[in-house]
Amino acid sequence: MAERERMTGSVKKDGVVVISFLATHVGIDTEHQLREELQEYIQDEQRPQALLDLSGVSYVSSGPLGVLTAIERDVSGREGRLVFCSVSAYVLETFRAAGLLRLFTVYETCEEALDSFGQSSGSTVSS
Repeated sequence: MAERERMTGSVKKDGVVVISFLATHVGIDTEHQLREELQEYIQDEQRPQALLDLSGVSYVSSGPLGVLTAIERDVSGREGRLVFCSVSAYVLETFRAAGLLRLFTVYETCEEALDSFGQSSGSTVSS
């Protein structure tokens, strides 16, 4: 059986796991794989600090939105932090329409998002 291609990649910067999406289309058919990959990055962290870089993502369907919501709740439940950066206008509107901007913290740039981990608050994209 051939190994499937990863949807994401990660690096650790200043204690923050920066997760970049390699896939541009995050559809319902990728829901299970997305959950596995994101859990892999944060499972061993007592207080996960994670940044999801969506700069290459042009579409997210409802199933993966549920995964992102579950991951955010898992992270915050462990007193960690999950933020998003470089979200396209279309994906941001999807977040807004689903009411997720009340739950998700979204920064315009990844630099701003990474800097926010050293601060108690920062400027975010407004809902």
